[in-house]
Amino acid sequence: MLFAIGAVSQLFSTLPNSEQFYQDMSDVAWLPSAQAFIDQWLIPNSRAVTMLVVVFEAGAAIGILSRRSMVRPALMAGGAFSVIGAITASPAETIGYGLLAAVLFWLAYERRNGSADSPTSAGQEG
Repeated sequence: MLFAIGAVSQLFSTLPNSEQFYQDMSDVAWLPSAQAFIDQWLIPNSRAVTMLVVVFEAGAAIGILSRRSMVRPALMAGGAFSVIGAITASPAETIGYGLLAAVLFWLAYERRNGSADSPTSAGQEG
């Protein structure tokens, strides 16, 4: 649900104020290279970037909620997205994004090992 809520929020809250949103992001980014990246690439293309984020988050939400073969790739993509968030965020946000990435990668790992799909993972014996 996190990515579904994120997509809606980006569409209705960030998109109308996208340039200011990315300017604020640049102001709190703690890595100088992240600030430069935001200033040179995200701010000038703020509306397009925001629409790409909306599409990505909606796709990740659909993949995760599908409970099919797309769950693991969606979890991995969400983890990578969170790592990017950690790099471009403030120090406090970096911790949150880092924890989110760790959880998403762990869930993808569990899915890879089949424990998320097996009957025994739900407490049922085969």
